[in-house]
Amino acid sequence: MRTAIIALGVVLVAPIAAAQGPQADRDLAYCEQLFDMHGRYVAYPTRRGGTVRDGMADLAVDRCRNGRFAEGIPILEVKLQRVRIPLPQR
Repeated sequence: MRTAIIALGVVLVAPIAAAQGPQADRDLAYCEQLFDMHGRYVAYPTRRGGTVRDGMADLAVDRCRNGRFAEGIPILEVKLQRVRIPLPQR
């Protein structure tokens, strides 16, 4: 009985996951692109050749990597817009 319930759950969830897959992939790629641009144009360099970590940008990309694009993407977009970096096409 338990196996049948699990199998039914997989059958019902699989189409939903498949339908969200391509959009989620595009959103993640966009978020990663924003994070890369943030690292190149917004992050502050250190004397040792690295950059100062931006906790909000790190949080934003972490949210994107966990599928919470609506929370992560706007943070990175605002950070880039504040320094007048044009956003990439979505």
